[in-house]
Amino acid sequence: MPSDPLALLTVPDALDHVEPFLPTGNEFVSVPTLSPRDASIAGMNVLSMRARGLIEFRGEPLIAPRVETDGSPVPFSMAEESWTRLDDWLPQFRWAYGDATLRGTIFAPPGHRGWVYWLEFENGARAQTIRLGLDVAWRETMLTIFSTRALADTRHAAWDRWTRAFVCESASAEGTAAFAIGTDEELDMNRVAARTSVSAYEMSRAFALAAREHASLAFFVAVGVERDGARTAVVDLRRHGAAALLNETRTWLQAHRFKSARAASLRHLYFSYFFSLGTTIDTEELALVTSRSPLYYVSAAMWSRDALLWSFPGLLAMDPAKAREVLLVAFARHLKHPGEHAQYIDGALLYPGFELDQLCAFPLALHRYWRVTRDQAILREPVIRQGIDIFLRALLSKKHPRVDLFSTFLLSTDDPAPMPYVTYSNALASAALQAVGEMRGKRRERELGRKVRAAIYANCVADSPRGTMFAGAVDVRGNHVLFDEPPGSLVVLPHYGFCDANDPVYRRTVEWIESRENPYYREHQGAPMASCIHAPYAWPMSLANQILAAPRAQKAKTAAALLARLPLDSGLACESVDEETGIVKTGRMMASFAGWLGFALASAARTNSNRRARPPAA
Repeated sequence: MPSDPLALLTVPDALDHVEPFLPTGNEFVSVPTLSPRDASIAGMNVLSMRARGLIEFRGEPLIAPRVETDGSPVPFSMAEESWTRLDDWLPQFRWAYGDATLRGTIFAPPGHRGWVYWLEFENGARAQTIRLGLDVAWRETMLTIFSTRALADTRHAAWDRWTRAFVCESASAEGTAAFAIGTDEELDMNRVAARTSVSAYEMSRAFALAAREHASLAFFVAVGVERDGARTAVVDLRRHGAAALLNETRTWLQAHRFKSARAASLRHLYFSYFFSLGTTIDTEELALVTSRSPLYYVSAAMWSRDALLWSFPGLLAMDPAKAREVLLVAFARHLKHPGEHAQYIDGALLYPGFELDQLCAFPLALHRYWRVTRDQAILREPVIRQGIDIFLRALLSKKHPRVDLFSTFLLSTDDPAPMPYVTYSNALASAALQAVGEMRGKRRERELGRKVRAAIYANCVADSPRGTMFAGAVDVRGNHVLFDEPPGSLVVLPHYGFCDANDPVYRRTVEWIESRENPYYREHQGAPMASCIHAPYAWPMSLANQILAAPRAQKAKTAAALLARLPLDSGLACESVDEETGIVKTGRMMASFAGWLGFALASAARTNSNRRARPPAA
């Protein structure tokens, strides 16, 4: 064993400076790098089953808006206040230039293979000629599976007269992918031809405006598995029109709102919905990922914990039909390596290492769905029935010969467990077994779940200056380790039904976690925020855990208020933040956690609403 324990960890780099971005997208395409400074877009990506990850079209930037007045380019420089999110998801800017105003709306309508960059100019008191457009410069094609690397591809880039679109296609050993851009107006063809190069176009149109007159130019950006699919998808978007597509998108978002959610939680829930799930461009299959943003240090891969414990609760509240589809895909594709650390999107093993909590994620997510929907039919699905059998066999293979506890190799941080029997993971095993027993109507699984709970109290409770409390892990030979980590925290045991929040052993455990006796105690603005060796900074997840452990408690209300104020990563979920500033420190654009965070905030809001709605006591 190495003398340095960090030698066994794969930890994220700390970020000292981060460029802000406003991600958006739909199931077919992600736009992760929209800059709030100048409204440019560094890249966009699609999921590819053949490539087993993200294929990204990138430029410096890939797309940038262009505005000219009387022949002179207008330099873009916007403040944060210039931006808003329509329906808490769609980025829109309003930028004043003298007494004129430019509005830009960037949106990806669900169900369509592309997105729209819509520019609208409201002229001031002086008549003038303006030019609206996009500069497009495709420089390289990247593949992301954790890390990002350039593809050795053959590229096609040309103006297509048939569809009136700029069409770009990448072909490599990893597969093909393409994008195309067209508009709803005739372009200045001389202008386009004058700026044509292998991979760059200026797409613009001039408007002679009277005082107070309005001009509009919408760009339709489509994606496809190859050039013909991309260029014809542009035509389809154009036929619908920008206004109708925007209305369709906003209607979809409003129909999928978590009813008790507020703006602070909705942006996380929508981010998780569109960045932890996606449809592959080549096979049109649902893919489950940690994040579709290459800014996340382990993006474009599948963790069952991320997909089924973190993003799933919010997804279920927003879209039960999609949650059902996720379960069927997870059980069919990702139980080939049950409980293993990380998998490619096609289910092949990516990063080995057994994690007990990841194994338990399957029945726990299924049980959550079943309780909410009472969908008995899903329990009769062959992949579900087979999957539960796989879960039980895999779980029992990890059982101690004499004690009703199960071993794990890795913790929920994906780091090696200091001792094999981790309390949090066994609490999930107890809950998972009882869930299986309830769904199947089997006494045997329920009884084993109860025995595991008893074994935890018999073997995983340790003495401390505060009294007895849960240890982080034990070896069942009398040794234990006191620790806790936000992604696998003892704080959330009540959320999974393992114990009551008033259980004295549990209360003393939480008191220790949220005290300076814990070497990884952190705080922000006086509020406790736990940490761990994996990333020794303040974890917003610890605040979400506090809420979900006891949503009615005053501490949950305080945690929710702090979470809503934290800057995070451009206002979106991240792994850890700086203790002083609350700005992302590790794990940018963590879409799976965004589901957990958004669900926690919505749960707190729902509890507070219910409390206010109660009639006064007689």
